[in-house]
Amino acid sequence: MSTLGEVHAAEFHDLTKYYSRNPAEPGDERIGIGDPATGTEAIWQKDQDIRPGLYKVYETARPTALARDLPDTGVPALDALAATGAEAPPAVPDRALLGRLGLLTNGSLDRSVTTADGRVHRFRTAGGTGAQYHLELYFVCGDLPDLDAGVYHYSAIDHSLRLLRAGDFRAALVDATGNAPPVAAAPAVLALTSTFWRNAWRYRERAYRHAFWDAGTSLSHILAAAASARVGTELVFGYADAPSTPCSASTGCASRRSRSSRSATPPPHHRPRHRSTGSTSRRPGSPPPR
Repeated sequence: MSTLGEVHAAEFHDLTKYYSRNPAEPGDERIGIGDPATGTEAIWQKDQDIRPGLYKVYETARPTALARDLPDTGVPALDALAATGAEAPPAVPDRALLGRLGLLTNGSLDRSVTTADGRVHRFRTAGGTGAQYHLELYFVCGDLPDLDAGVYHYSAIDHSLRLLRAGDFRAALVDATGNAPPVAAAPAVLALTSTFWRNAWRYRERAYRHAFWDAGTSLSHILAAAASARVGTELVFGYADAPSTPCSASTGCASRRSRSSRSATPPPHHRPRHRSTGSTSRRPGSPPPR
């Protein structure tokens, strides 16, 4: 017998699956979504006046500049791609490493294309459905060698870190993940989030699929980029939504919370202090969208 979750997943699949409406039609009109009887076009919003911006910018948060020159680490590309994240020795990240991860996984490249409506689109280092680039990176860290403890947003538009909350908020993530060992031991945690409207503007409810598909692409970049820098990583997908609230964006700048996270491996003495109540729930996957 199917569980309620499996039934809902099947229903969502049926509501957001693509089908061919008219193969002879050019462009987006040839694809439908959901029940073919409804004839619903898959590509939804085409009003460019309400198209969301491709970058999230916290205008009141002071940017901390990051270097764009990435030195060769000497790790062959195939070795980095094959790494699991567990091979690297303990290490404490610094600002250069955070910048490296940001640039190689969600950074803006010096390449662009101008569309028919005159908009300039800059390519990113990780692909996104429809080039909507709805994913955002946040770092939650303790005091690092050259960076104070805090919650930072990686600003892809200018390759900088913007401090959203000062202080060490890693304990909130420890509680949210049910005291997951890699989170409890990490000097820095990278949280990956999705701005749903930026993708749903074009893809309707199917944007929820894309949040996970595109996150998988970026996470694969993160793992490889960390391995190339000889930094240990581990992915953590199970977490409770409410306890992670202190690590969400600053007041007045709301954003969808973590899809998934990764943590750098610290040396044994570099452990955050955290509450261990044992009451935090853990559930697989990510919470449903609100």
